[in-house]
Amino acid sequence: MSLNCLTLTDAESATIQAIIGKKSSPAFFGARSCDRMPELDNCVEALPTRVREAIAEIRMGESGTGALMIAGFRIPHGLPDTPTGIYEYIDGSEVGTEGYLCLLSRLLGPAISFEDWHGGAKIQNLYPLPDRRNVQCAANCVYLEMHTETAFRPNTPYFLILLCLREGREPVYTILCDLREIVNAMAPEAKKVLGSPSFCFAIKDDHGGRTEPKPIETLHSGHRRLNYAEALMGIDEPSREVLAELRHQIQKKARLLQLKAGDAMIINNLYMVHGRTAFEPRFDGTDRWLQRLLVGSNA
Repeated sequence: MSLNCLTLTDAESATIQAIIGKKSSPAFFGARSCDRMPELDNCVEALPTRVREAIAEIRMGESGTGALMIAGFRIPHGLPDTPTGIYEYIDGSEVGTEGYLCLLSRLLGPAISFEDWHGGAKIQNLYPLPDRRNVQCAANCVYLEMHTETAFRPNTPYFLILLCLREGREPVYTILCDLREIVNAMAPEAKKVLGSPSFCFAIKDDHGGRTEPKPIETLHSGHRRLNYAEALMGIDEPSREVLAELRHQIQKKARLLQLKAGDAMIINNLYMVHGRTAFEPRFDGTDRWLQRLLVGSNA
């Protein structure tokens, strides 16, 4: 799998902290406004060279890195307990890490959000919730199925940034797989099926309905895009066979990585799929807590 790992030196981490400290107001780095301030463009030029070069590699398109792990960012002292209820995205709710996510995103493209996700907040807080522990969403505790982030939307993000604020008491693993390696090795007939509108989701109703079939492989603004979710199903025998092989290869080639406090994971959402292992939450303030930021196209 195409993965690059970079560990910040103490000096590099201090440089980033200094940049954030100069622009520390909620209005500058708030959860809703992280890409609205032109001054950020001046800030990113001051980021450590190694960080800027590593992110440039993941932006190289088809030949670029699939994922980038940046370790060594210091989470601010006094991080609150991991919440156990719905996060309130209001002024003053920032935990001090939002600036780091904003700076990383400016090297990738515009931060985007969805009104039906976390109230439209661009920086989203992810942790287990008691009433969602068995639902397929980021707040669950069961195995999170492999997927493209917000697959098949017209504005599906190009990149996804995850920042670990707290890893929790037991090991939890993010699962990654590069679909390019799998699809590129498939037979021409299988590739043709992947590019046809033959894949859909079942609709939970009394009529056994389904969503409009769409292709897994498409072009979007000149970029190759591979959409996937484990819940997909094929509409005919050829598509079901290809989908079964795709699932098998994802299981075979997936890689597990444990995010620890201060680790930022940048995922190329055009080609990579991700998921997460199951874990047992405590709901006592010590559970795993991530922040997520979605990045759109610069086109």
